[in-house]
Amino acid sequence: MKNNQCLSQLKFLQLLIASFLTLSLTACPDPQGQYEAFNERRDETITARAEINMAGEMMAGEMMAGEMMAGEMEEPQPIPQISSGTFLFGLAPNLNVNKPMTFVAEVEIEVNADGSAGQIISMNLDPRTCEDLNVSAGDPVVFSPDEATPIAADGYFSADFGRQIVAGTANCISGSLIEAEIQLDGRVFNETALCGEMNGMLYRPYPADLGYSEITMERSTFAAIKLEGNEDLSTLEIPKNCDDISTLFANEE
Repeated sequence: MKNNQCLSQLKFLQLLIASFLTLSLTACPDPQGQYEAFNERRDETITARAEINMAGEMMAGEMMAGEMMAGEMEEPQPIPQISSGTFLFGLAPNLNVNKPMTFVAEVEIEVNADGSAGQIISMNLDPRTCEDLNVSAGDPVVFSPDEATPIAADGYFSADFGRQIVAGTANCISGSLIEAEIQLDGRVFNETALCGEMNGMLYRPYPADLGYSEITMERSTFAAIKLEGNEDLSTLEIPKNCDDISTLFANEE
């Protein structure tokens, strides 16, 4: 009798364990299966995003190509027909752009057969004193290269003056003698004006970059306008940059 009871209890226990295992397998999630499904969804998402990005880049490339083609189809504007003459030059150093150096310059420009400016032959800049702009301050700043400087199809040019010395009486900031390598990177604004940036290296009175000042966060600039002759320079406003030239001609309209 006792043996039968033990046998029944054993069968009951086996049945209970089997039921527990069945419930465990059916009720609990499958971690490995979920991980594999997650990886599949992730891979599909990455692939879809890559396809979208590639499509976007292709579309952007096509748009850029279209813009470039449209730009190539546009005819370049003719260079203004500026010619040789006497110019009032203002050079504004980045240390204090409101105190420009003033020059009266003889500029020789070669004109193309179609009447447009083709190249700059020379520039001879006579510095003027800060006290009286009608008075010369000393030796000129000369640009006279072995080969003429071309004026590009868009009107831009670059004139490298090399190392130059300017008398202190023309230095309206400190009155000190100036020694510097000077390069004018500018453009033909119209038939009577030039303007742009002054780059290079200042050596005296102290070393400094002429292009950009980290102290004032300004760039050195220049502007030049053709003189008609016999002007009293003390009555004229000295142009310093392209904005000054734009304002000057806007007021004349």
